[in-house]
Amino acid sequence: MEFPNDETIIDLLRDQDNDSVIEVSEFTEFEHRRSPVWKEYFAISPKSSDDGKLRALCKHCKKVKLVAVSKYGTSNVKNHLEKCQAYQDYQRKLSPTQRGKAFFDQKTYRDLVAKAIIKHEYPFSWVEHKGIRAIHEYL
Repeated sequence: MEFPNDETIIDLLRDQDNDSVIEVSEFTEFEHRRSPVWKEYFAISPKSSDDGKLRALCKHCKKVKLVAVSKYGTSNVKNHLEKCQAYQDYQRKLSPTQRGKAFFDQKTYRDLVAKAIIKHEYPFSWVEHKGIRAIHEYL
């Protein structure tokens, strides 16, 4: 695999292990990296790695340099993200909807129900009806 040209190199990072400078870029679509896990890694040029292999550098902790050769698959990069504390912190900062989960705020819902009762002049016992209770239990 050929490393992208100089125009696609997005940054030069200082290697924390041996204090040298390494070239990093985004993995591109032409490299057939279909797994979304590659979005969490920079590509390290083979000329910047010690063994001449294309490597992946975690965007979050910037410490782990995993081999990014197709015969190794994506298990090693997925496993790193599961253990990477910086990535876990990043995920916690995202709102639940950004992580793909629905977001429900009980206080907002309670306020909306109260406003609907007042606006439509329903009796307060409306929230005790079986159908409405089923909705509330579901939420």
